[in-house]
Amino acid sequence: MANGQFSGLSDDEVASCAQVLARVSRLLDGLKVLAAGELAGRVLAGRFDATGAASPGDYLCQSLLIGGAEAARRLTLAHAVLPGTGSITGGRVAREGRHSVLPPPSRSGLVQGPYDDARL
Repeated sequence: MANGQFSGLSDDEVASCAQVLARVSRLLDGLKVLAAGELAGRVLAGRFDATGAASPGDYLCQSLLIGGAEAARRLTLAHAVLPGTGSITGGRVAREGRHSVLPPPSRSGLVQGPYDDARL
């Protein structure tokens, strides 16, 4: 919806659309963290040695064309919230109180709400 395509919508429709976009954006943010954590484990396992990346952060920068700060942010979040699979450290991690990167479907806004028929 570019070039003024929102102009034909009512105030409530624009607000609802913005809310759905915010929910989708949060979902995508969580998926990016999950992917970073998974890639980190694979980089540490040597599965991307041919790329020349010296670390998971280097690989994320090279392959995703993101900056070092963004790569570090994703990896830090992945380490903090993903289950103890060793994705970042290469070994088992025993942590309590782990949190999922993604909210349960019922709380994500992608299961119920004003756009039930348009859910992803």
